[in-house]
Amino acid sequence: MKLAMFLLLVSCVAITFTTLLVSPAAACHDFDEPCTGKSGTQGSCCEGFKCHKNNPTWREGRCYYIEGTK
Repeated sequence: MKLAMFLLLVSCVAITFTTLLVSPAAACHDFDEPCTGKSGTQGSCCEGFKCHKNNPTWREGRCYYIEGTK
């Protein structure tokens, strides 16, 4: 019984760490993916992209290439 509880605990810890390491919140966003941040800045976009919003008051925009980089 103790071994089963130990294995269950180890499994839960492993799943938690895996979930945290692969969290999409930590990843940057690529071309034409949704982004957050101030319009015209990198925001949550990957390097070389900017977060574009048609209306600066919107919560989300889209990631586009910064002119002259691609």
